Amino acid sequence: MPTTFIIEPDPAGHRFQYAAHIAAVAARSTRVVLLTSVGGSTREEYATHLGHLGVDAREAFGSKTPAPSEVVAALQQSGAGRGDVVVVPEADKMITSWWRALPAGYPRRDSRPHVVLLMLQVPSHISWRDRRGWARSGAKVALAVVTRVRGAADTVASLVAQGDPSRGLLLRHVRDPAICSHRARDQAELRRRLGLPAGTPLVSVLGVVSARKNVPLVADAVFRLGGRATLVLAGWLLPEIEDWLAGLDDQRRDRVIVRRGHLPDEELDAYVAASDVVAVAHSNNGPSGLMGKALAAGTPALTAGSRVRARDAARWETVLHTDLDVDALAAALDRLVRHPPSLGNRSRADLPTGEQFASALLAGAPSGRTAPQPTPGARAGSH
Repeated sequence: MPTTFIIEPDPAGHRFQYAAHIAAVAARSTRVVLLTSVGGSTREEYATHLGHLGVDAREAFGSKTPAPSEVVAALQQSGAGRGDVVVVPEADKMITSWWRALPAGYPRRDSRPHVVLLMLQVPSHISWRDRRGWARSGAKVALAVVTRVRGAADTVASLVAQGDPSRGLLLRHVRDPAICSHRARDQAELRRRLGLPAGTPLVSVLGVVSARKNVPLVADAVFRLGGRATLVLAGWLLPEIEDWLAGLDDQRRDRVIVRRGHLPDEELDAYVAASDVVAVAHSNNGPSGLMGKALAAGTPALTAGSRVRARDAARWETVLHTDLDVDALAAALDRLVRHPPSLGNRSRADLPTGEQFASALLAGAPSGRTAPQPTPGARAGSH
């Protein structure tokens, strides 16, 4: 039986969720091996997303950012070859020299495994005025072409937003999953379960809570609403956020609810559905798994700092995009709190599932022969 090798050295955040989607589909026709970094298979994220799938997890890397040559060496040591599948679910950095590393390790093309690379930060649409965006994306697309020509990859794909219907030309477009196991209609019950207050609108920043998510900016916008809203921080709080919290005066600190530590997927979903607004205010110009969860739950989402998310927000009645500054964020939060939007005429059936994501990514590979099935509500989405 052939083997699908999933390369995910960094277990933090959304990464093992993508691996789980891929593993679930690949396991129908192949064995599945996860190559990760030392300690990766003992983390809570692994137990949450992959522990139930019977994956053969191997801690093959000494760091979370191995060089492509190290990855190829690990594949050789694991016996990967013709008839097997290799999937790199986060290949934005790997692709810079993958075109050279794989042929060096597998000089004969007929000895190479089927390789699928997924890039997360190549927008499907770029304004003609965005010279920086064209330079970055153009370089990655050029590398993708070189990688294909040199036989170092069979598929190079790009992650696009949940509502993006484009198929891609040089890169295969794969929609980010939008999955949530809870619904906003159950907000009151979920708040009781989570110990959250019932009488105030909650604006949440969830998952890995770092400086990248502009927490102080979102907090200042919440504070401008006076006593009409409270900020919720739930998930892994990085040191810079802990330092920021420690510097708040008592009045502002009382307006922040904190839940520290890894959130299993079901609990993360509960926080999404229990919120009045999920804030996604960062400049990473790519899709947001948390925005997808909010869409699936029917919870309003506020996004800022990304042209990709701005374009996707226009497709959904429950998502509002604004500028990444405190005045714009405060005005948008005020609007969402005063006049919560409904799902409108878009159905949750329009949202991509984890199975559809993995099947689209693996199409044409030995583990990708099963057609995607529309099963809204499947487990695990991306953070």
